[in-house]
Amino acid sequence: MSRRRRGDSPFSLFAFQDIITAVTGILILITLLLALSIVDAPMNEAEQEIADLQALKARLVSLRSEVADLEDQLTTDNEIVRLVSKSGAANLVQLKSQLEQSLKIAQELLSNTNKQTHSNADSLKRRQDQVNAKTTGLQQTLANIEQLKRKLEEIRQSNRAVYQVKTTSQEKPWLLDLSSQRWLLAAANEQSTPVRIDQSTLAARVGALESWQQSNPGDRRYLVLLVRSDGVDSYKKIRESVTLANAIDFGVDLIADDITVIDPKTGAVID
Repeated sequence: MSRRRRGDSPFSLFAFQDIITAVTGILILITLLLALSIVDAPMNEAEQEIADLQALKARLVSLRSEVADLEDQLTTDNEIVRLVSKSGAANLVQLKSQLEQSLKIAQELLSNTNKQTHSNADSLKRRQDQVNAKTTGLQQTLANIEQLKRKLEEIRQSNRAVYQVKTTSQEKPWLLDLSSQRWLLAAANEQSTPVRIDQSTLAARVGALESWQQSNPGDRRYLVLLVRSDGVDSYKKIRESVTLANAIDFGVDLIADDITVIDPKTGAVID
């Protein structure tokens, strides 16, 4: 077996270094392009964000696979370092250090990508919560509108009339429904059980109305007389009362016999 002459070239690893350097450059280029694509990706629409998140997850899987391959290759390189001569070991150690640095940079980029992915997911969740809140509010508004429509329809079918009487600090308004059968007395603009005045004679009814007024002598009341077709005599009898004339201000309105103004349960308002 011939000996190697002193003039022969020593064992060289330049070709292997070129391969590792090229792989490292490609990895850095890919990670930089990934970072740029993440930063510049539009986040205007929720559907686009979901698509971007899915693409990022796929790219993360690919990068993890590449990192795993490089780690396996690094393990193989360590075996090569132990087998080569001392003259080539220093170059391989330096190359290993560069590769480890590149892997560290790649891991940092992966970590930043994960943070960006979580941030995008949180932003999407907040937008979804806002959409859900607006949807719930809209549904509630629609439900209120439907309820109001039903109530208005009930009022229309029941032929109900509602009086909104202006209230002052000096006078409290009341409504008095006059018919020949009975009188109904209810506070305007308030939900309350009405007072029923159904004595057999007009004089007794006027007396009951005077007693009602005298039960609260400090109040100055405004009484709206709602006169039906058979309540004209009742109206005249009330206006003849000197006691009521001195204590109450009067208003008057004529109403049809088929219209309901004072409900036996809720009074002069609609529940």
